[in-house]
Amino acid sequence: MKKIFKSADFLLPKKDIALEKWAVVACDQHTSNLAFWKEAQEIVGDSPSTLSLIFPEVYLEDADFHQRIDAIHASMDKYVGDGLFDKVEDSLIFVERKQMDGRLRCGVVGVVDLEEYDFKPNSKSLIRPTEGTIEDRIPPRLHVREKARLELSHVMVLVDDPSCEVIEALRYKLVPQQMLYSIELMQQGGSIKGFKLSEEQKQHVINSIANIVANSPLALAMGDGNHSLATAKTHWDNLKKGLPQNELENHPARYAMVEVVNLHSPALTFEPIHRVMMGVDKNNVLAELKKSGMDKTDVAALQVFIDAYIEKHGGTVDYIHGADATIELGAKEGNVEFLLPVIDKHDLFPAIIKGGALPRKSFSMGDSIHGKQEDKRYYIEAREIVK
Repeated sequence: MKKIFKSADFLLPKKDIALEKWAVVACDQHTSNLAFWKEAQEIVGDSPSTLSLIFPEVYLEDADFHQRIDAIHASMDKYVGDGLFDKVEDSLIFVERKQMDGRLRCGVVGVVDLEEYDFKPNSKSLIRPTEGTIEDRIPPRLHVREKARLELSHVMVLVDDPSCEVIEALRYKLVPQQMLYSIELMQQGGSIKGFKLSEEQKQHVINSIANIVANSPLALAMGDGNHSLATAKTHWDNLKKGLPQNELENHPARYAMVEVVNLHSPALTFEPIHRVMMGVDKNNVLAELKKSGMDKTDVAALQVFIDAYIEKHGGTVDYIHGADATIELGAKEGNVEFLLPVIDKHDLFPAIIKGGALPRKSFSMGDSIHGKQEDKRYYIEAREIVK
């Protein structure tokens, strides 16, 4: 059986580290909300934190881009050098996330084989994007990864398991002795518990996914973090060109950390990703839109319109999670918001198998009522990706 998902050696902060300050939400959230990230820095202060190890995308256009990356790499080296981590060897980590709506979302953290992932259009790989990949978003992330000692991940991949046997069934077989951490997450993120799976439980997950591989052209589909996984893939493709043959199979950079989540989990809802055009003439945008006769709920057509308008008239576009945040940002002078409909998650795998990736930024996984960005993955586990 082909095993595209496997266990790994993970690093977790030692017991005396304040985990409430360690765990920080995915770097691709709150991209237009600088106040959120300033608040995160105030909460963390000088404490060890994943905030020192990631690049929040709200800062991508700042002049200190390269200095920030250098600081990230220096923090990684310092944390490892200072002995800040305990190693959890050859493991899969079961996570139980209590979301802001009170529902529990279960997942398993492990690594996927990047040789089985392809983000190019019309990919037929066993691990595939669900949406189009914007390749010019890869280089800034690659600057971080190519010299990074550690990998942290907000990537979530989906497994199509209607019976809920691969992941959810394990929750009732866990015992307190398996718990690795229990954290109240900062900035209204809910809470999370992590458990080291037993050898039997670990093999159950790995073999179950291998069985899916044997019976489906699509084993795992991207949920969140596709551009991060595409960056890991690009880094590996570059790196392996200079490696001897005997290092290709087990080099840590060949694999990327992900959380596998069941598409059919009752806690998992799909949210549209809305658009806000900024620095534009609102009346002109609406006039051009009316002239086009376009259906504003057609994601592909809307994206074509937005891209063409910005190329011709200037301005920018941001992709926003949550209707309230979209409306608030769209109400500002020079901005125009577009609220999009939700996709039925049960149609996702058949649609990808039949027609390939959806238009970029078609959906996000989140809270269908509140659209909370804080329900995204928080960085907790790390792993070394250099030899």
